[in-house]
Amino acid sequence: MTSWEFAERRPVLSVEEAERILRAHDHDPAEARAELAERFTETAELLGWLGY
Repeated sequence: MTSWEFAERRPVLSVEEAERILRAHDHDPAEARAELAERFTETAELLGWLGY
């Protein structure tokens, strides 16, 4: 499954899921939350922020 297929299947993540994905990629969730604001749990936005 590609990252975009994942985003289509799970368009919104819980805060805990989003934080776990960010930590798994060695990013600080606070940094992403500051840049994405209310879009923090939107899967496509989060994956885009990570560069996928």
